[in-house]
Amino acid sequence: MEKMKLNPRKEAKQKRSRETVRAILEAATHILNTKGAAGLTTNHIAKKAGVSIGSVYQYFPNKDSITSRLFEDFIDEQGRLVFSVLSEVENVESLYENIRVILKELYRYRTEEIIVARAIAHEISKGQFHRKLMQIKRELSKYILSFLNELFDVQINSMNQIKVDLMVDGMDNMIFYMAEKEMTEQEVEESISFMFRILKNGINELEK
Repeated sequence: MEKMKLNPRKEAKQKRSRETVRAILEAATHILNTKGAAGLTTNHIAKKAGVSIGSVYQYFPNKDSITSRLFEDFIDEQGRLVFSVLSEVENVESLYENIRVILKELYRYRTEEIIVARAIAHEISKGQFHRKLMQIKRELSKYILSFLNELFDVQINSMNQIKVDLMVDGMDNMIFYMAEKEMTEQEVEESISFMFRILKNGINELEK
């Protein structure tokens, strides 16, 4: 079987090209929000974006490459959120304060984008998307370990990396689970407090 092509065919460099790509991605997001993954076809995307089917294929070889781009943007945005909050951390006290901020913001983001997230999660099961997700998570956990090394003098070694990997995976899964549930404000706060305690304990148990 031929390997699924996920990378864009053509890089959008000019303003008009970037606008076309943005229209395609916005159309795909709208379709996922209204019809789910089953309603996502290149013809529907082209019609909603107001472009020809040829224009879609000029930038994306198939619908899976569009989903892949949406998935990357979805995960990248969460990564930028984490990095931007961590960049404000100056000491141990502010780290723990900002962990709560990160958890709340990730929950808020996942809740707002949960319909798209579900559809993308369905596509992840195909394999290529799952590997991409794992790669992004590993990059994030390596950054976090390096960050903790500077802040806490935590050792950068294989065991600590495994522990941070587990924390990143665990928090991601729990936040996704929360976003899919209809939770009261109190339940959200209690769940975030629970995750915070897990992270704090996990950080304190890292080798120094």
